[in-house]
Amino acid sequence: MNLKCDFMSLMEKILSKSNSYNYYKNNFKKLNRENKKLKKLNKENRIAKINHDSAKIELSKKQNQISYLKRGLINRDNEINFLKKDLKNKQTIIKELIDENDEFEEDNELYKQQEIELTEINRQQKMELEDLRIMIPREAARKYYYKKVMGKELNLDDPKDFNEKINWLIVNKYGEREGRLTDKALVKEIIAEMNIDGLIIPETYRTYTDADDIDLDELPDRFVLKSNHYSGRVYICTDKSEFDLDEARKELNEQLKKSFTAKTLEYHYNYIKPCIIAEEYLDDSEHKMPLDYKFYCFDGKVDNIMLCTNRGKNLLLDDYDTEWNLRKYSFDNFTSDEENEKPDNLEKMVEIAERLSEGHTFVRVDLYNINGKIYFGELTFTPANGMIDHYTQESLNLLGSKLILPKD
Repeated sequence: MNLKCDFMSLMEKILSKSNSYNYYKNNFKKLNRENKKLKKLNKENRIAKINHDSAKIELSKKQNQISYLKRGLINRDNEINFLKKDLKNKQTIIKELIDENDEFEEDNELYKQQEIELTEINRQQKMELEDLRIMIPREAARKYYYKKVMGKELNLDDPKDFNEKINWLIVNKYGEREGRLTDKALVKEIIAEMNIDGLIIPETYRTYTDADDIDLDELPDRFVLKSNHYSGRVYICTDKSEFDLDEARKELNEQLKKSFTAKTLEYHYNYIKPCIIAEEYLDDSEHKMPLDYKFYCFDGKVDNIMLCTNRGKNLLLDDYDTEWNLRKYSFDNFTSDEENEKPDNLEKMVEIAERLSEGHTFVRVDLYNINGKIYFGELTFTPANGMIDHYTQESLNLLGSKLILPKD
């Protein structure tokens, strides 16, 4: 009897343990299912956060583009308002002159002379203002000029993007060496002494210190006229019988009078002795103007290639790496929709650009590629005067990270 009771008691305990086991087993399965659901929710939350962050980045890009366009519109409006006021002032002055002299309208020659004198007065006043700008300390002058053009403060204490670092170099480093290499006449002589294999330097036929000395009979049928120190109009002659020499002389003499340093505050231009160059016309059978390849070189290495097309019309700018992979550096309205063909001798062009950029923190090397032949264009240390507006801010930051400023 006692044995039976003990057996029954044992069975009850086993059954109780079994029920407890099943209870905990079922709870464990339930918790496991809940845990899987929680993991799934966490994964969905992470994906949602990534999508949210991507949307924020895209929104920021769009806002930057909108800000850029707004700034451009404001700058254009300011320019238009300034021109309107200037025109109104000139009209007022001319009207006052007419009122003061009853015979003025009857004497057309006198009227024209008054206009010429007013134009000359305006030109002299502008030159005087530009000369005064040179007297301002470089850092203060560049900061004022940058804010006026770009609409924002210039950070020279801790420059980050490409524009800021170019401005830092203008203020702190650029001098006579950069001036000599920026001189469109002298740089040819310097590069010729380097004897770079595969590089053709366009021939200089004549140089002039006075455009009135230009004699078409001394020049070939096709040629180019330009000043060596100025980023202004270039005169291309493809037919002497249709070339307006008087207009070219007038404009080029005006360029000779102008100080590019005073105009743009690029101080290394002050080391250039102004002159006019008559040089070889580069014939490209496919384009009215040859394709312009601009190699951005950092410490002697090419990092970016900007191809300029559609010159003389709506200039288009497309950027590539050294393997000719397209880079979306510029805003869409500055880029072309067409696929630009990779030059067969691109590797040679990169080699030449790197040879020309040796020893420089940064320099842009401009080359032409015509029928497989590589021609020298120019060296530029201050693209767009350190105020590039066609690159996105993201691109400017990226290029800025590759420009390592000297510490000494």
